[in-house]
Amino acid sequence: MAVASRPASTTRKPMQAHDEQVHRRVAELEARLRFTTRLWGGAIVLCLVGVSTLVAAQTKGTRDELHVFVAGEPARAAEVNDNFRLVLEKAETAAPPGTIVAYGGIVVPPGWLLCDGAEVAAEEYPELAGAIGVTWGAASSGHIRLPDLQNWFLRGAAQDDPVGREQGFALEGMTGELPGVVVNSHNIVPSGVFSWERSAGGDANAAGTADAQVNITFDPAAAGISVADETRPKNKAVHYIIKY
Repeated sequence: MAVASRPASTTRKPMQAHDEQVHRRVAELEARLRFTTRLWGGAIVLCLVGVSTLVAAQTKGTRDELHVFVAGEPARAAEVNDNFRLVLEKAETAAPPGTIVAYGGIVVPPGWLLCDGAEVAAEEYPELAGAIGVTWGAASSGHIRLPDLQNWFLRGAAQDDPVGREQGFALEGMTGELPGVVVNSHNIVPSGVFSWERSAGGDANAAGTADAQVNITFDPAAAGISVADETRPKNKAVHYIIKY
């Protein structure tokens, strides 16, 4: 069926404007709930489809409780809207602005931003701006900087290690000892990550060699240990996203 377009000079009636606002709110709710369902294991969906089971014993109509609808009884629009309002409020507060989560998808879901260090307008994301401020770095006037968590592991903050603090590569201190060795005994063979050679070259353990100074080498790769330009555990990459 063809739908006639509205003339440009037509003014929207109050009820039409209200309906459009309701549709926008419902669309926003649906977008939020789709992601919230994936994130929190379906808790919100259970609340929606099992309303009478979950709240049957509650007093209907209070601010923090859903209205219960019984089959065969009419449902008032105000009560339906109350339920949508309450569910939307719960969905919005399930993850407060500034919440960071690992996300395995490719497209960033509605209500979230990629933690890529970008600058965004504080006016466009006021709640996020209030939550993180300049924690993740300075930005140009009227903007905030998102955390840049690409290629980073996260750890819990502490009193002397505040949120947003960055630490570079480090390896916990290790100590060892090489006791006195008689090299010309010809029966000492280094193994694993250690090897040596005479300062003048050649095998320090070869028969007939005299006492000699040796250069000792520590090489994890020689023992079959994976080496790289950073210290890291086994890992897989995900996106970190932040709630606004």
